Amino acid sequence: RQNKHEALQHIENLSRIVFNAHSEDSIQQRGWLDRWLQTAPAYINWQIKRQEEWNIYRLEERVEQSLSDDITLVGQLDRIDNQAEQYSIIDYKTGATAKQQDIDLAENIQLTSYAMLMDNIHSTLYLKLDKGEVKQSGIIESEQLEKLKRDSLQRLETSIAEMKSGTPLRSWGDEQSCNYCDMSGLCRKQAWESA
Repeated sequence: RQNKHEALQHIENLSRIVFNAHSEDSIQQRGWLDRWLQTAPAYINWQIKRQEEWNIYRLEERVEQSLSDDITLVGQLDRIDNQAEQYSIIDYKTGATAKQQDIDLAENIQLTSYAMLMDNIHSTLYLKLDKGEVKQSGIIESEQLEKLKRDSLQRLETSIAEMKSGTPLRSWGDEQSCNYCDMSGLCRKQAWESA
């Protein structure tokens, strides 16, 4: 709290250096910088509150977890905080985040998948940073997180076993999933719909 002004000045200076070094001078990049600088004070306030319980442990961390001799999960985690040998994974977002209901029902497993990469995970959450606001969402904690990890891991292991045995993969086939799918050129969903 005592260094709030200095922290804000430091983050503004660092942001200008990073944006200038890693992007071409364009209206779009200046727009992103302006949006971030509007959000930086709220982020500093959030960070002050967060550090009352959690410490930043790692940033932009590539993490691997072996499931078996031939299967390894790999992920790039935006931020890992720690507290008394427990960890919290934070995924930064500037756009829409998954709905809490979809996360709770394991329909969206991004945060759950991140938790599968490490042991002693207490919580995972999205931290939305945009337009002057900082908002936590998608929070999964403790027993709920452990259950979702177990269920998602079991589903993943079942899918891997089915692939290895040559079982055809099932398609979600719903419109929302298809909007994000990179396999539209290979998928026969349009043929099913017109048949």
